[in-house]
Amino acid sequence: MRALVGAWRSRLAEPDADLDLTDLAHGAGVRRAHHPWRLAAVGRDCAELDAELARLEAGLDDSGRRDPGARPRVVFVFPGQGSQWAGMSRQLLAREPAFRAALQAVDAAVQRHAGFSPIAALQSEEAAWLGRIDHLQPVLFAVQVALAAQWRAWGVVPDAVVGHSMGEIAAAHVAGVLDLDDAARIVCVRSRLMRPLGGRGAMAVVELSQAAARERLRGREDRVSIAVSNSPRSTVLSGDPDALEQLLGELAGDGVFCRKVKVDVASHSPQVDPLRAPLLTALHGLAPRPARVPMTSTVDLGDVAGRELGPEYWVRNLREPVQFAAAIDRLLVGGDAVFVEIAPHPVLLPFVESMIQERGRPDLAVVSGRRDQDERAVLLAALGALYTRGFPVEWSKLHARRGRPLPLPRYPWQRTRHWIAPTRAAAIGKVHGAHPLLGGALRSSLDRTWFWERSLDLAAAPYLADHRLGDLVLVPGAEFIAMALAAAEVVGAGAYALVDLALHSPAVVPDDGNLQLQTVLRADPDGFTVQIASPAGDDAWQVHVTATLRPDASVLIGHVPSASIREAATGPIGHDPSDILPDPRPARSHMTLRPASRPCRPAPRSPAPTITTISRRSASPTAPRFRPSAACGPATARRSASCTSPTA
Repeated sequence: MRALVGAWRSRLAEPDADLDLTDLAHGAGVRRAHHPWRLAAVGRDCAELDAELARLEAGLDDSGRRDPGARPRVVFVFPGQGSQWAGMSRQLLAREPAFRAALQAVDAAVQRHAGFSPIAALQSEEAAWLGRIDHLQPVLFAVQVALAAQWRAWGVVPDAVVGHSMGEIAAAHVAGVLDLDDAARIVCVRSRLMRPLGGRGAMAVVELSQAAARERLRGREDRVSIAVSNSPRSTVLSGDPDALEQLLGELAGDGVFCRKVKVDVASHSPQVDPLRAPLLTALHGLAPRPARVPMTSTVDLGDVAGRELGPEYWVRNLREPVQFAAAIDRLLVGGDAVFVEIAPHPVLLPFVESMIQERGRPDLAVVSGRRDQDERAVLLAALGALYTRGFPVEWSKLHARRGRPLPLPRYPWQRTRHWIAPTRAAAIGKVHGAHPLLGGALRSSLDRTWFWERSLDLAAAPYLADHRLGDLVLVPGAEFIAMALAAAEVVGAGAYALVDLALHSPAVVPDDGNLQLQTVLRADPDGFTVQIASPAGDDAWQVHVTATLRPDASVLIGHVPSASIREAATGPIGHDPSDILPDPRPARSHMTLRPASRPCRPAPRSPAPTITTISRRSASPTAPRFRPSAACGPATARRSASCTSPTA
């Protein structure tokens, strides 16, 4: 994911990328497959997108991954009053056809029942309507219906809906229980009847559970009621201003957090009891239908069938407590969910988030708008959050036209090596079917090419520790020579001489780990080529040795007559030590050859076959054993070496 983010940031930094931005966004959404790891960024230009990608990249973790097919449930949450602000919905009204069409339909219905235009109120520079409950609630209802339509236009259809107080009217309409005209009639009649109650009531939020708040209301039930249970620790009280003020003073004295709500109508309290009869009369003839989308009632705390939402239900919706916390608790059961607050500004989001956190669930809550922010950008950010949670967004619905096909950053394949850790018993190849020097043979799809892999570690092959350069344990060159010749022997090649031997790099055996060596033998018309290498990270290999093998019958054991051997063995060598080693003094590199690495006495350079003494010390029982052979003369000493392969 980091590599892909980096590739996109590079693409956005290219010249004229701003001119291609719409087409790039279209291509990324419509022309690409969508994988479990996901990010979504929103911006008006390349600079904004780059800054957002940088912010997202800094916080990358496993939370961006969703299993394929793990689509979250989508729950639309419709709040009551409180989300309104002057200037809301103007951008969406101007730019989003689906929002505008839905708002115009609600506008016509509200004008029939209330005699004013919600669109005119939203576009007015005067904010007087914000102070009139009979205008405010119908306008909020209109915006909620239009926002739900916008989400649907983008392919986000709710799996469930829930409403809070007057928000239940829009929820019932979106669920298919109420047609638009009946829903508009309820919100207009309800708010018109409530207007005369303005200035006579008050509401306040207290940090108490519903049960604890009920205890504190004992003896005051005829003047103050529980209006809302927003969360297990947040309750709204409603009623007579004087009685409520007295109670708040007592609670503050006991250290209980209290805050007044800016309303002057005491919904869900005894003050609305006189509205029962006129509301029932005005709503006569409602025709609720079976719900097409599951709806959870915040009055009855049950699943809404549909037909029970007649006039009596809407009287209870105005008078009885809003059991929002309990309704959300019901919706938190089951698979992952995304709660989308359908409002121009979040009101219920903090309560939903707190309940998600308390239950340790991975659910998400997003908003459909924020006060004084770019309205489309907020909606797109919420859509991006849905996408990162695995929702199958229909990106084509976001674009008014098809984009031009443009080159997009390629998917950065992630490479992970999966070496099988060898056991100590297998460290030098002592496993069934493995060669003691080459290790296990690998299957090859290449003609006349053979592969072996061997693991070396000091615990299983302690003799290696006697061959050091400073603090580093190096694989001896003789070991590489023996491995190369062993490869030829394994494939039944017969007697071969090792020529053109090149030592490219040392092979270091870690003190507390293992070294993986791969031997590759390739047949060519003149013999074989050999390569011995080890992994160097990702797909890279570090080559240690390359060599060529050529047929040479002279290296067979017994080729030198025994009489010559006896004669050479009884005669003096007669050479100066400088003929054996160029400089007998210790090298500056501090090469250390301990006993296990010094089994041979040096042999002088000679035009004739030479003899050296090989002494066998009490080496590790796991060390390989070798058969000696005659060495080559000076003509080939620099470019070739001959010996037989080791025996187990």
